[in-house]
Amino acid sequence: MSKALSAAFGMGLAILVAAGCKPATESKEPAGKSPLKQPTEGPAAAATLPKPSDPDKVLVEVDGVKLTQGEVDRQISRVFASAGPNVPPERLAMYEPQLRKQAVDQFVMRTVLKNEADRREVEVTEQEVTDAIVEIEANMPEGQTLAEALQRDGMSNAEFKSNLTTELKIRKMVEGELKTAAEPSEADVAAFYEKEKARFERPESVHARHILIRTDANDSEEVRAEKKAKAESLREQLVAGADFAELARQHSDCPSKERGGDLGEFSRGQMVKPFEDAAFSQEPNAISPVVETSFGYHIIQTIERKDAAVTPIEEVREDIAGYLKQKGRQEAFENFMNGLKSKASITYAEGAAPMPSPFPIPVETETETEGAE
Repeated sequence: MSKALSAAFGMGLAILVAAGCKPATESKEPAGKSPLKQPTEGPAAAATLPKPSDPDKVLVEVDGVKLTQGEVDRQISRVFASAGPNVPPERLAMYEPQLRKQAVDQFVMRTVLKNEADRREVEVTEQEVTDAIVEIEANMPEGQTLAEALQRDGMSNAEFKSNLTTELKIRKMVEGELKTAAEPSEADVAAFYEKEKARFERPESVHARHILIRTDANDSEEVRAEKKAKAESLREQLVAGADFAELARQHSDCPSKERGGDLGEFSRGQMVKPFEDAAFSQEPNAISPVVETSFGYHIIQTIERKDAAVTPIEEVREDIAGYLKQKGRQEAFENFMNGLKSKASITYAEGAAPMPSPFPIPVETETETEGAE
């Protein structure tokens, strides 16, 4: 969905971001994972639009303001259309029920917040609206204008500006409420560290580089022998003092050759076992014997080894404090929202009942290890 629609469909997300909450993201393989374990990618498929339903059915009513099935259908159609041809239909179908639930939840959230902002007579200046529009335009995808995005999404300038003004009022009100959230103390940080110390355990790891002479399942015995002989020759040159990075750039069949064969730091379980056994068993700077894996023949140099340890609190103090602050702001926001909802008249259609918050705070206490490309 374009940024231009953030005030229309993504209001719930915008409010949660303002509250210091982050949406959980889909887990991915760490960037730069070693080709020794390459993920596969399926073919791209065209996005499909949601099936039409009863457009006049009221899904929820909040203090007299209604959200219909037709409005939700249009919102989801825009989301699907913006997904383009790169999202498989089965994945869109999997997300559709959650998107519908979120649309209802966000409508309730936005409506009660808007009503409270109106009751408090929260004001937003023309300059604040102008500044927000300038920021949105600065963050538009390259080659796309705000006007084009609004036209594509079927939103007039007046509607966009009205929605944006409402969003800014809500954000201003929410930020004022969250100022009451207490900053975590040193004692809070220390208590969290002691209670969750297992989160900060750092496994044994090595920093290594390699040269790969790739083999193929269809290679004849003669071809495999030639490739192994090449690997042995390269190893002899390295033992004699040749520059490892230069030989890797010239001869390796691994993309890591662009970095002189450097695979970065990795822990056990991230590489195929023969490679892992060799990398973890040798002393720093030693050149391994030629190691055979399903990928081919490797010459490995372990640059550094690190024993398993617990990360000192000094290294994670800021991360813990940030997490606790974020958690405190979310709790303050949820308490604020629960108070507003308890005073509102909210009626749900059957099957449209609220779901747990789709935006839990992720615990960001572990650092991903960058592997090889």
